[in-house]
Amino acid sequence: MTADQPWTTYQARLRTAGGSALFVTRAAAAAAVGGHHRIHVYQSDAPFPNLFLPVDGPPHLCTPDPDGAMHLPEDHVHPVLFDVAALAARLPDWLGDAATGPVYVDTGSPRACELLRAALPGVELRDATPILGPAERFAATVPDITDVPGVAAARRARFLDAADRLGIDAWSLRTPEAARAAGEAATTGIDPSTLPHAGRIALDRIALDELAALSTARPDVEWVDAGPLVAAAAFPRSRAELATLRDGSARSERALTEALAVIEVGMTELEAQEILRERARAVGLRADHIDHVWRVLPRDRADVGWLRGPWTGRAPWTQLTGDRPLAVGDHLAVDLGFWFDGGMTDVGWTVVVGREPTPDEEQLARRWLEVADRVTDAIEPGASAADLRAAALDGWPEPQPPWPFGLYVAHGVGFAGVELPFAGTDLGIAAEQEMPLVEGQVIMVEPYVFRDGVGGYRAERCVCVSADSVEVWTELPVERWARVG
Repeated sequence: MTADQPWTTYQARLRTAGGSALFVTRAAAAAAVGGHHRIHVYQSDAPFPNLFLPVDGPPHLCTPDPDGAMHLPEDHVHPVLFDVAALAARLPDWLGDAATGPVYVDTGSPRACELLRAALPGVELRDATPILGPAERFAATVPDITDVPGVAAARRARFLDAADRLGIDAWSLRTPEAARAAGEAATTGIDPSTLPHAGRIALDRIALDELAALSTARPDVEWVDAGPLVAAAAFPRSRAELATLRDGSARSERALTEALAVIEVGMTELEAQEILRERARAVGLRADHIDHVWRVLPRDRADVGWLRGPWTGRAPWTQLTGDRPLAVGDHLAVDLGFWFDGGMTDVGWTVVVGREPTPDEEQLARRWLEVADRVTDAIEPGASAADLRAAALDGWPEPQPPWPFGLYVAHGVGFAGVELPFAGTDLGIAAEQEMPLVEGQVIMVEPYVFRDGVGGYRAERCVCVSADSVEVWTELPVERWARVG
């Protein structure tokens, strides 16, 4: 154990309190406890804790957003589990025989609280606030977003309609993303005396103690997760919403183009990242959604120190931008994410540094294009995420799928960040068959083709689902390598 790791501070507090483990569900708190202050592990409505810290040993990251684990430093990568039931089954093993004291739990949804109690029967669960410290330290960062009136009005109308259809009588939304979906300000507390006399009340995030107190004070109320309500309010999107998402995507591409024009051999990954931020602010992208990836990719699996254990055989892809200088011949993976007027943008490309791509490298890009075209051709209303997975694998001769397993070959983006559908995930085919594509979805198609000894190629194609076709919004020539230097 390394004494200067931030998580050792919280382990010391756990020991003093006689606790066995700490569960953290908020992204900012997970970053602070884990010590990953530069890394924004994005979570809009986590159904389960973000981070599990036992009283001994390093933390485990448990997140339905697979990018979370891949963002960690290379010596702290842990497997990602989309399957909540599978994750719950592993918790007792992680806790081990050391469960002699209480387990401290950060805020979660009602369903998350229920799953925790089921996974740890007989274990005393306590509120994590005394271990974490003042809540304001971990407050979610709310981007300074000027919402488009037509967008806000469309969201609010759909949210109210969904609440009526789902039989929701009231709600308390505490994450900025969920609150924006309802077109209202995030709430900070619940006064039981102001609630309906009976009915179903949706919560996106609540502490164990608060949920227990509310259940005692109002036994006539059914407390349910707000996730289905927020998801049901997402569609159909208005023209104003689609125009906003497309505008944000175009601005992100422009920022990347301008950044690539001035990045040179010898600059570090972090310097390239900062140039991008400067260009992004100049084109009106005022809030970062992620810690933008500028990462030199390995060419050989043998050079990937973390490719071990449960990750053996998976693609060598890690997303932590560092201080490595860019050298001639490097493969530089770029993945950008911004907020723009309440919507999320996502742009990815791979850059060859200081020279033209070799024939083998060009072949990687062509193979990427073949997969991207198959997935794009499969996108239509009524298809499912499983159909997109199948399209990516159609005729694919290799055991390693054309995406980093644990991530996805396609996913949606919108006004709550990364969203359904997720194609090619640990959720599995059965779950993906229940993720239909609908008109108005914006989907990122993002294969990653790797050849040991040559390297990898990854790019993202932004596609909007129309009534009878698809619209490709990406204007960058992502079917071939970008160049810098």
